[in-house]
Amino acid sequence: MRLKCKNLCNQAYVLKLECAEVDVHCVRISVLVGMSLLALAAPAAASNGGTAVPNSSSGGVVYGQAVRRIPPRPVVRRFAIERGKVVVRVDRKGARRMRVSIVLRRGRTTRSLSRTIRTGRRVTLALPTLPPGRWTVSLHVPGLARAARAGLVVHGRPKPKPKPKPPPLPPPAGGVFPVAGPHTYGDGIGAPRDGHTHQGQDVLAAEGTPVVAPLAGTILYRDYQAHSAGFYLVEHAGDGRDFFFAHCQKDTFTVPAGTPVAAGQQLCRVGHTGDARGPHLHFEIWVGGWRVNAASHFIDPLPDLRAWDR
Repeated sequence: MRLKCKNLCNQAYVLKLECAEVDVHCVRISVLVGMSLLALAAPAAASNGGTAVPNSSSGGVVYGQAVRRIPPRPVVRRFAIERGKVVVRVDRKGARRMRVSIVLRRGRTTRSLSRTIRTGRRVTLALPTLPPGRWTVSLHVPGLARAARAGLVVHGRPKPKPKPKPPPLPPPAGGVFPVAGPHTYGDGIGAPRDGHTHQGQDVLAAEGTPVVAPLAGTILYRDYQAHSAGFYLVEHAGDGRDFFFAHCQKDTFTVPAGTPVAAGQQLCRVGHTGDARGPHLHFEIWVGGWRVNAASHFIDPLPDLRAWDR
């Protein structure tokens, strides 16, 4: 239209003013056509993957919506092992409490625990009971990629020292030798036996020699063991000790259980019943009772026998 208008304007001056008005109309028409084309092209752009307004349902943020601020990273101010416990302090602005995890490792053994702690202050956490050894302790805090680490050495509990045995009582004066007749000494304390060691003193004597009470006391037991002591008695003496007499001759008991006896009173006769190779008296002295509990124990009777053997 512009070329045509220019040609008209060259032919007649009178037509110049009209031609200018036509040109203005042409410009207005061109602007209106361009805006129409943009309006038609907008849906096409959206269909090609664009979006005119961000949509919250598709992951966008709507204009004017408040954006939540990301909290600052936590800071581990303190992490140590003191007296078998974990001491920790974690600071995080805007958070009063945090959930932390503690992992303990020793070889292939792993123990873990989680706790909610107050931020901005020192907190002491108790650890579970751990086997002895070197442990690695790691503190894991949400928001930190690297864990804080510390070492812990767990010592084994020392075994309690055995209680010392009380010293043997001194041999009492005026005691009576338990075999009332000629005798010799045989095996004593510690002599080897089948499955155990000897716990008393053997006094060898002829079959039927009287066996008497060394001190005054009370007969506690009178019984028979076919494969060990044979016919035996137990006397509780007046000084608190117990005397054990084994291998007595059959049918020679003279006092029943529960009977008080005097020093030198006959109890039975020397025999070889039970596990005995020949006639003899097997004699034991016990402190704390004859096999009453763990505190009961035998002592070597030889010093007493030597003192009574006059």
